[in-house]
Amino acid sequence: MFRRSRTYLILSTICIIWFAMNTVIGKIEVAYRIDTNLNLDGVLEFVLLLVSVIFFVISTLLREKSETNNQ
Repeated sequence: MFRRSRTYLILSTICIIWFAMNTVIGKIEVAYRIDTNLNLDGVLEFVLLLVSVIFFVISTLLREKSETNNQ
């Protein structure tokens, strides 16, 4: 269980980093008035954030379950 928890935590971290990079790329596009076609807009950005939160919650629940099984 603990390894699965860590896997979901890593996936959540990757999604959060992707979200942060997307935000920075969007800011660069606005500041320099360029179009890179790299950033996600609107719904896709929200879905990415939602997926990262879901992975984090799954990781937390699996970790709590493994801790209660060890006691």
